[in-house]
Amino acid sequence: MTKLVSKMFLLFVVFILISVQYSASKGMNTNSHCDQAQLTHNMKIDVDYGKIPLYFIPNEGQVHEQGLFYAKTSGYTLWLTKNGLVFDKMISSGEQKRHDGVDKKPMPRSRKNAESPKYRHDVSRLTFHNANKDTKVVPAETDDYKVNYFIGNDRTKWRTGIPTSKAALYKELYKNIDLKIYGAEKEIEYDFNVKPGGMVSDIKFEYRDVKKTSLDEEGNLVVETDFGQLKHKKPSCYQIIEGEKIEVAGKFKEICKNTYSFEVKKQNDKYELIIDPVILVYSTYLGGADDDGGNGIAVDKKGAVYITGSTSSANFPLKKAMSGKRKGSMDVFLTKISPTGASLIYSTYLGGNSWETGMGIAVDDENAVYLTGYTDSKDFPTKNPFQKDRVWFTDAFIAKIKNDGSDLIYSTYLGGSGFDRGYGIAIDKAGAAYVTGETESYDFPTKNPIYKYKGGYWGDVFITKINNDGSDLIYSTYLGGSDNDCDPAIAVDAKGSAYVVGYTESKNFPIKNPFQGKKSSYSDAFVTKIHPSGTSLVYSTFLGGKGSDYGSGIAVDNKGAVYITGGTSSKDFPIKNAIYQIYKGGVLGGDSFITKIHPKGNSLVFSTYLGGTGDDIGFGIALDNDDNIYVSGRTKSVDFPVKDAFQNNLAGGEWGDVFIAKIKPNGKTMDYSSYLGGSDSDGPWDITADEKGAVYLIGWTRSTDFPTKKPIYKKNAGKSDVFITKLK
Repeated sequence: MTKLVSKMFLLFVVFILISVQYSASKGMNTNSHCDQAQLTHNMKIDVDYGKIPLYFIPNEGQVHEQGLFYAKTSGYTLWLTKNGLVFDKMISSGEQKRHDGVDKKPMPRSRKNAESPKYRHDVSRLTFHNANKDTKVVPAETDDYKVNYFIGNDRTKWRTGIPTSKAALYKELYKNIDLKIYGAEKEIEYDFNVKPGGMVSDIKFEYRDVKKTSLDEEGNLVVETDFGQLKHKKPSCYQIIEGEKIEVAGKFKEICKNTYSFEVKKQNDKYELIIDPVILVYSTYLGGADDDGGNGIAVDKKGAVYITGSTSSANFPLKKAMSGKRKGSMDVFLTKISPTGASLIYSTYLGGNSWETGMGIAVDDENAVYLTGYTDSKDFPTKNPFQKDRVWFTDAFIAKIKNDGSDLIYSTYLGGSGFDRGYGIAIDKAGAAYVTGETESYDFPTKNPIYKYKGGYWGDVFITKINNDGSDLIYSTYLGGSDNDCDPAIAVDAKGSAYVVGYTESKNFPIKNPFQGKKSSYSDAFVTKIHPSGTSLVYSTFLGGKGSDYGSGIAVDNKGAVYITGGTSSKDFPIKNAIYQIYKGGVLGGDSFITKIHPKGNSLVFSTYLGGTGDDIGFGIALDNDDNIYVSGRTKSVDFPVKDAFQNNLAGGEWGDVFIAKIKPNGKTMDYSSYLGGSDSDGPWDITADEKGAVYLIGWTRSTDFPTKKPIYKKNAGKSDVFITKLK
């Protein structure tokens, strides 16, 4: 038989912290006609929620006898009873509104078990059908944390030193099936462990004290309550067979009204089967005692993650490092994380005796890693270089590292006698690397250029293609006008065409077959496609309105359509088939945007704003194999549009929070959108998606309560740390 793990993601609205003493004094309400709990995906998250650990506490007489274990969050108390799970919330009269903002009629004071006109218990249940009546509930993953209860003046009723655990286990809930329940800050998870002899079909669960349940068109389980909606995502079913993740067809199965099970097909009975509707897979800090920031992220076919950025920490986490000591004031780091997110595979410094930062990263089919960034060091490590020496203070670099992280394959400077910075890198099937960045050098290395000379006094974009062993340039060109041209990102299609996005202040930026032929304001985004030969532009266009517009991230699909994101303060930004047609950003703020451009470059397929009344900007964009669109960025808006969110409220400080959004391929529907952050400042830099539709984010955080799950490193170790988060 297989071992089945079912993780059902529950998110709950947070209003007030209910004290254990209050719940105990009222006693547990187990009447089936009692009030219903507010289980809503469109919730309000307390800014300190991420700081509250979820501990399971055994009942040693301090609470009602029906509660065998319980766990408290800032929104509800979860009771584990013989009959199932009880979600117990205290609702105030001021909170009786539907999740869509429509006022609910006042609750009658005579309603059974109403506590007072101001507060009342609100209870919902999840029960398991035909379960073992003699099941035992025991602690799992014990913790050193203990709790004490000093209730009343009778010392004999005081309970001290009660041990806690991070999980609780229903043993033999069904024949040869255990149920493990545990918490990860903003969620409760359920793991069904089906041992040999157990039957998946035995698992049946029912919602009680809810208005109704249903399966939507996408296979999600939707639970309607008096106070909102709870949604279980359609299960993502897979098995790990010989280290490879194998998808298995699976779905929720409705048995009868409000009662469900799982249906899976064609699984290998010799291996564990995972049914996983959880959005947050893992999230971890990574850093040392000083400043660390993540800038680039890539993922291989098995789900291992590769990240780069900069570190000022002398104790940055290392493993199998080719360079085990920070050499300058700030070094590049390169880290590979296992597919499960549980451990480092390798982690190393890369740098010279001054400073440098890693900005872009890519990985090929053999898991060799390609990096770009910039360095101020005369002794940056080089090997088989195209350009052996640094020309001036700051040069770009390109490096290729062996698949085990043990050594460089090649590493080279790239620059002239001005400031040069590498920002983005992409690779083709032959292992050629395409690099883009900014240059202020009049003598930047060019070869077969479209534009041989720099466009003006200010910086130009450069696009450089280097062969697979790093020994020579295939082509290298300037791209820019007489003013400033900045912050490019790059993508490459299967035919070897390079696509670049950024922003320009140049009225005479090179244009060809444009969607928009003239610059609309001080700065516009630009999108440029270069022929595979590197000798000509296929198209190049402005994109913007009367405000300031910035292109930051780019992706391309198999048909050559381009997807870009960035930020805009233009109320007239080009919009088409939009999810959000109206600009919301303030005078000092802006909205992010997501735009899809036709393969010919001369028209928009869709274009939409995405933001609230604060400052929002998109930084990264990625596609999965089905052309679902994933966008990350930074938001300071308290009203950023959220949907089916992991985190529903802005928690961050001066620089705000990260946001993550998934949009359907047609651009007309947002699958989900969420904040991601702690109570200090958090910033994203890059995003990528794997073939299975999981999405990975990297950035930096100053928060000590950044949302983590199954972290390699639980705490922010320094002034700012890298964060790496996987969602699906």
